[in-house]
Amino acid sequence: MSDKKALPSMSVILEKVFQDAPEFLVVLDPSLTIQMAGAAFRDTMQYDAKSPKSFLDTVERFTISRVRDTLGRLQKDGVKHETIEVRHQLPDQSTISVTYSFVACLDEKGECRALVGLGREETPSPKSREEIDALKSDLELTTAKMERRAKEIARLRGELQKQTTRDDLTELNNRKFLLETLEVEVARASRYDQPLTLILFDVDRLGNVNDTFGRDKGDDVIREVARVVREQIRNTDIAGRYDGEEFMVLCPHTDRANAQFLAERLRRRIAEMSFQAGEEEFGVTVSVGLVTLSGQNEFAMEAILQAAESAVETAKQSGMNRVKIFEVV
Repeated sequence: MSDKKALPSMSVILEKVFQDAPEFLVVLDPSLTIQMAGAAFRDTMQYDAKSPKSFLDTVERFTISRVRDTLGRLQKDGVKHETIEVRHQLPDQSTISVTYSFVACLDEKGECRALVGLGREETPSPKSREEIDALKSDLELTTAKMERRAKEIARLRGELQKQTTRDDLTELNNRKFLLETLEVEVARASRYDQPLTLILFDVDRLGNVNDTFGRDKGDDVIREVARVVREQIRNTDIAGRYDGEEFMVLCPHTDRANAQFLAERLRRRIAEMSFQAGEEEFGVTVSVGLVTLSGQNEFAMEAILQAAESAVETAKQSGMNRVKIFEVV
């Protein structure tokens, strides 16, 4: 018996090479299915050799056609060697770049039986301290510009919002905004069983002020009434100019007693104001209508507005400068 040890077979040697090589090693059949893969490829790609798949399945989808064409040329055109950069799609959806050197293994007839690829992952070249500082500076400048742009967009959006929802004369909400908000608040009051009070008031005899002292003085009255409204309402109330000399205040989550207190306070404060026109002094009053909705009932918005306007008309017919409540039954 010979004392020499038996030499390992070629398959064992190849398997050892594939296990230990730090490079990306793959063997592909003519259909580009992976037949063997080295440890670096298997570990990085989390590739299971028991479930062979196409090499193209590991390639980033935007570069598949380029890789397919290159490997196809290697098989069909009798080219013995090709170098190609492959972007692999990793299981976590990130990508890596590997430069492969592929060799075609031909049989005695010159037909390609396999493709062997040896690849090395490309690593970004290290940046100098100056380059890193320059990149940081660029990033800071870009971030600052984006922040300024965001603030400017927010400012412009706010200006646009004011233009579409504000009354120019009073700087309160306009009629369109009031009606849209009223519809929302009525639905919310009904849904959550909460009271909602609508206060509507009209400046008495403002036409006489316009006729006697001019429309500019009438506008002054409107602006001063708006100022009183802003001062007297609560943060949760929504106020606006409803139409001409009419104002509206929406009071969510407010019962009749609390809303009536607010309405009376508005009426008294406006009646206390005085205006000067040349040497003549005058004052104004308001007629106020109040409607409170119980969350337990549903009302059409048109009916609510009609009720409030009816209450205002009743206040005027009763002598003006008073609050009238529309009783909801």
